[in-house]
Amino acid sequence: MRQSISYYLKEASEQGNEKDAMDYLRKCPIGQEILRTVFRLAYDPIVKWALPEGTPPYKPCEFDNEGALYGELRRMYLFMEGGNTNLTPLKREKLFVDVLEYVDPSDAKLLCALKDGDIPYKNINKRMANKLFPGQFPTSEVKETEELTQE
Repeated sequence: MRQSISYYLKEASEQGNEKDAMDYLRKCPIGQEILRTVFRLAYDPIVKWALPEGTPPYKPCEFDNEGALYGELRRMYLFMEGGNTNLTPLKREKLFVDVLEYVDPSDAKLLCALKDGDIPYKNINKRMANKLFPGQFPTSEVKETEELTQE
């Protein structure tokens, strides 16, 4: 059985410093595409969640379902603006709660944080995402530097 995505992010955050955490994430079995998707859900300015901020009320999964979020990531488009225009806001929120109740509880917390633009582990941030995947998650410092050089 696969470990949960949040397991690997937590392990990376406990590596001591940013460089060691990045080395861990480059080598861990989570896979670079999964990792890029997780960072994209939290930090990509193009991704706009069509859900309200905060954690909705849900009942955490009681059985061992650690690898479930890997498969659920492909359905995240349902929760994005323009992802499925046939869904009403209420139905979209219900589907999101269903996902939260299906995945491992630590992945459910991670998913709520991603929706709100964060990854809840120390040393795992937008700057690291930009270092791991250059140019995909620009920080405000990068934008300010680009503006200064264009003048």
